[in-house]
Amino acid sequence: MSEIYYIIFDTIVFEITRENNLDKILAYQIDKKESPPYIFLTEKRIPEVLEIYRKTISGRYPAAFIFPSPSVEIIGKATYFDDQFFLIVAYTEELPLYVPFDKLISVSKIIIYEDDPQKIKVIGACGSDALNILMNNNNLNNDNDKNKKELKLRHYTIDLRKANLNNLTRFFIYNSVNKQSNKDGEMKVAGTYIFIGEDENLSCKQSYIAPKDIKILEFYK
Repeated sequence: MSEIYYIIFDTIVFEITRENNLDKILAYQIDKKESPPYIFLTEKRIPEVLEIYRKTISGRYPAAFIFPSPSVEIIGKATYFDDQFFLIVAYTEELPLYVPFDKLISVSKIIIYEDDPQKIKVIGACGSDALNILMNNNNLNNDNDKNKKELKLRHYTIDLRKANLNNLTRFFIYNSVNKQSNKDGEMKVAGTYIFIGEDENLSCKQSYIAPKDIKILEFYK
């Protein structure tokens, strides 16, 4: 596998329907709506938080993307989604087109302290470790100690005092309201990631991070 240093958020989901016991995910690359859409078919049920995409309304939240970016050769052709792509749920109204992996923290655990709500503790992985988690479909919530050691888990302190907390707050609200039932046949979270923003001085290699913005991404399979 060739090395990848960033995620491209260019394939945007705009509608989800259900036909013949399959969920059909329709997506465009960027805003090229003059061309036919990508058509992805999955036997799994989409996560409940994206049920809003079954309705023909504008301003859908959270945003949803397909990763990795599909080939233009399959535009307009029904393509099976399972085992080839991830469905990304982004708890934000906008994302940069390119997100470097050193701006992502793959989350194992988030700890919020009542006596110091302006900071959160995060146990997770970063950089190429996050890439391995994503592409190999490892789940950091797995209790396998061997996997956790190989993933080089780090301990982070994230200072929220200067951060825009709108996206983080909405993530916690949506996550509590739309908690997965974990029924058979539903997509499962393959990984949860914190995007620490585009500030060039910030990196997931740092143990203390004070971002101006913070966004949560969930990768479903």
